[in-house]
Amino acid sequence: IIHPDDQDMVWKNVQAALKNKKSYELEYRIFTALGKIRWVWERGQGIFDTAGNLQALEGFIIDVTERIRSEIAAERALAQAEALQEAMAELSSELDLSQVLRRILISLKKVLPFNSATLFLWKAENLTVVAARGFSNTSRLINKTFPADNLLLEEIRKTKKPLILSDAQKDPRFSNWGGAEYVRGWMGVPLIRHDHFIGLLTIDNYKPDAYSAEDSDLARTFAAEAAIVIENARLYEKAQQLASTDSLT
Repeated sequence: IIHPDDQDMVWKNVQAALKNKKSYELEYRIFTALGKIRWVWERGQGIFDTAGNLQALEGFIIDVTERIRSEIAAERALAQAEALQEAMAELSSELDLSQVLRRILISLKKVLPFNSATLFLWKAENLTVVAARGFSNTSRLINKTFPADNLLLEEIRKTKKPLILSDAQKDPRFSNWGGAEYVRGWMGVPLIRHDHFIGLLTIDNYKPDAYSAEDSDLARTFAAEAAIVIENARLYEKAQQLASTDSLT
């Protein structure tokens, strides 16, 4: 019942303890009768006869699944927080709008795994691609416009909430989405500033069920910060234009 990835570790540790006639403590995964994976902690020791021959093993096993899951979740949350902080620091250091748009997806990669991603900005009642990563035809995507009546984009724009598709290829709203036949896991994340929809991030993964509710919360936080950076870069660009055209300025 021991998980195949843990069998060698368990065997070696138990054998080493028996060789030295010492007790052992282990944490490993097992399969239950229903096929579920659980984490257990085991303490045991060998029972030897007077000649030193091993007669049996005795000990006890405790289910520690919830503790292990909590520890893994805490470690993941810490890593995500650090990645988010690093990504935001990188973005905030840049004021040139074109560079900001390009670096948003680079920074996003540090926060969430993806195979490809696209950044859209809301312009004249349409969504325009301003940055893309992971596509074979990335340059062709830039400045491509998607109409507001696209079902996926429209839902995200109206709800102002992230939308996750567990398998894009099974969702009719994803039909002919840029010819991305390889995309399975998908998430769309709105960029909101002062309660106004200003753009959208789409995140693609080759694997189904790639993104969870926790990933959605993380992506929303990233998108909120990215929206601030975009607005600041736009204001800076506008100020630069005024400075070069307005003599009084």
